[in-house]
Amino acid sequence: MSDVQPVCSALRKEKVKNTGIRLPMNWPYVVAVGLVSTTAIGFMVWQITAQTYRPWAHGMPIGRGWNWPIVITWDAVLIGLLSALFWKIYCDAHTELGIAELCRPSILGIRRILWSEIVWVDRVGFGYHVCSKDKKIVLYPYAYRDPDSVIAILRTRIENDKGNAVSLTTPAVSRVFSLLSYQNSDTFLRRRIKCVFFCRFCSSVSP
Repeated sequence: MSDVQPVCSALRKEKVKNTGIRLPMNWPYVVAVGLVSTTAIGFMVWQITAQTYRPWAHGMPIGRGWNWPIVITWDAVLIGLLSALFWKIYCDAHTELGIAELCRPSILGIRRILWSEIVWVDRVGFGYHVCSKDKKIVLYPYAYRDPDSVIAILRTRIENDKGNAVSLTTPAVSRVFSLLSYQNSDTFLRRRIKCVFFCRFCSSVSP
């Protein structure tokens, strides 16, 4: 019995360590995008299919360079695009900003990046690319109710990981970060990560 208690305690600690935060979705925005996309793609599929089906159903030759293989290919591409949109919405809804790691569903399973493994964060279009040496997770703040909170939580998680906590205690790093405090969230986050990993490199090569 005495051996079971330490194991249970360790499991509880691990569960707390990996507890994630799922941000509330901006459902009015997401639903509007979904409806507009579904309507637009549905209309295109109907237009492409109808101009081939109507003459075919009446026994007339299909003209204007269309045939069933081309129609089926275009329909499959458009339906694939719509499926990709709804898969992205699912992934946004199930993305977790945990205490120890960032998690997001992918086709091959759950993709995880420890906060201490992050080497680069940058904004590309409407998404934020969070990268480790061999993985990348893209966050879309506008899919959530409070986009600014996504950046705030992301920055807090990176600052509070164990590796960054050591680097942030040095006076030189503190001065650099204080000089960057006037920057907006995007630039501040990118430059802060650069500074942290530069300091890690300097610490590793210093005697």
